[in-house]
Amino acid sequence: MTTRILFIGEGSSDNGLVRHIEFIAARAGLDASITVPDFGLLRPPPGHSVQEKLQAARKLDGTYDLVLNLNR
Repeated sequence: MTTRILFIGEGSSDNGLVRHIEFIAARAGLDASITVPDFGLLRPPPGHSVQEKLQAARKLDGTYDLVLNLNR
């Protein structure tokens, strides 16, 4: 079974963490599929808060088992 993960960072510079998340998942024996949405493509783009980004992710119609959020 694949674990579907939504990764929400503060910006594109956080995307480098995806390979580390994949490594951790593999070491734990998980088959992980990580989605990193490009919120900049949405019009209007969401704000910077966690709530606004989660609401925007919901509009993308993804189904996830886990959300990893790096926003403050």
